Amino acid sequence: MKPSRKTLFTIILIVSLSVLLPCGAIFLHFIFGSDFTKCIAVVMCLLGYNFLVRTFIGQAITFFLRNKNQFNLESAWLRPKKFEKKLYRFLKVKKWKKHVVTAIPEQFDTKTLPLEIIVKNMIQAELVHIIIIFAVLLPVLFAQKTGYPYLVMAGSIFSALWDMQYVILQRYNRPKVVRLMKDLQHSRA
Repeated sequence: MKPSRKTLFTIILIVSLSVLLPCGAIFLHFIFGSDFTKCIAVVMCLLGYNFLVRTFIGQAITFFLRNKNQFNLESAWLRPKKFEKKLYRFLKVKKWKKHVVTAIPEQFDTKTLPLEIIVKNMIQAELVHIIIIFAVLLPVLFAQKTGYPYLVMAGSIFSALWDMQYVILQRYNRPKVVRLMKDLQHSRA
């Protein structure tokens, strides 16, 4: 699926801000050299890194899987695990799932896309967010060098948890969409 102009504009804006804001904050720190400007520079670098990681990983996975139209839905990775239903009930996913912000909602639009494509997009989204979780935790390795280790660790952990909601959401919704897709295939046959 070709990205819309709005999506391309958003990607360019995010990448630009992800580079310019940290550079500006680092420049301000070199001018003023205070603890406050150093803290702002660390925060801006962490935010910039997080947004760049999300953008590049999302685009890379989309690029590499763009021609893959079939996934083995019975594979160990994609098959729902026994503990998941209890976990989703405990986390009350059904209540909060409708409030989650989706970066590219047209990828999951049941009115314009066949269910097979939506399932593919769900699998891609899950993979993207799993990789992002590991990538956003990398700054923890360098937290001590920043002078603000707790800030970096808290930001990285929050960021990883933020992406975990998307993994949970994809794993929660996919079995239902797959069931619906299989029911429709059987009714056509």
